[in-house]
Amino acid sequence: MEQTEQYGYIEIDKTLIPYRFDITLAGDVFFFDVRYAETTGIFTIDLYDADEEAIVYGEPLVYGQALFEDVVDERLPLNRLVPFDPSGNESVVTFQNLGDTVFLFDVSEPIETDESGDTL
Repeated sequence: MEQTEQYGYIEIDKTLIPYRFDITLAGDVFFFDVRYAETTGIFTIDLYDADEEAIVYGEPLVYGQALFEDVVDERLPLNRLVPFDPSGNESVVTFQNLGDTVFLFDVSEPIETDESGDTL
């Protein structure tokens, strides 16, 4: 993925797992439950709408694959959320690299910046 500085990312705080946070995507509020299974080494996301009604349970964070890509539900956010390493050094999501070198990027729309690189 090129020019990652143009995209925002969703911060996941591993020290809080398991935890829930709210996020606005495409103008709508959602809740993410973030979990980590030590036995398998897999992070998962449960997605809830603004009323805290479940939309998706147990969506794994797979390197380079958009979250909820294989889910058909009109309540899903339109955003493309993809975990990847902008340096290109990693190829999987692990507990050690998430939030360090691998981030959950929102690649839906590039962030607009001015000539100095500041967000508009």
